[in-house]
Amino acid sequence: MKTNVKPTDYDRTFTQARTLCHAVHGEEGKFGLVYMMRCLKKHTVTAVEHSYGTFAEQEGELAEHAAAGWEPYMMVAITSEAGHSREIVQHSWAVAADFDNGLPKLLESDELNELICPSYVVATSAGRYHAVWILNAACTSEEMRYLTTVIQDRLDGDVGFARTNQAVRLPGFLNHKNGDKVKLHGSF
Repeated sequence: MKTNVKPTDYDRTFTQARTLCHAVHGEEGKFGLVYMMRCLKKHTVTAVEHSYGTFAEQEGELAEHAAAGWEPYMMVAITSEAGHSREIVQHSWAVAADFDNGLPKLLESDELNELICPSYVVATSAGRYHAVWILNAACTSEEMRYLTTVIQDRLDGDVGFARTNQAVRLPGFLNHKNGDKVKLHGSF
């Protein structure tokens, strides 16, 4: 396991992060980013900060946080303000799943089932993924909770991730738990 994580090891162009954020929220859509600071020895979260706006409006703050070693996450749902509580979730155009034991066979490229194919898959570290499905219509918080529960259950994902205030790791930054660079695994 790598322990010498350098906060400067991130994609300064934000290409993959911008791609994912624009796909989920649009270029003009406002959404929340969550930043987590970890104790590198214990891997525990020691501080959390938030920002809110379009990707372009948040780009400077994202750069500052990344340079200081914060791990950025994108809120999947549309929220009314900065933060990550369920109370500020308005609705969503996407749902996500967390897979800690590899991608399910149905989502692997050689056995890909187009009916359940995610829009984007983010490799958060070796064998761990966040999958994001972009919907063709907005869903309510209740519908989002139902969809995330069904996806996690049927595809053997992390049931703790079946909630409306989902936040997925942004690609192009380090996962400080293990030193792996988070990256887009694929878009479908």
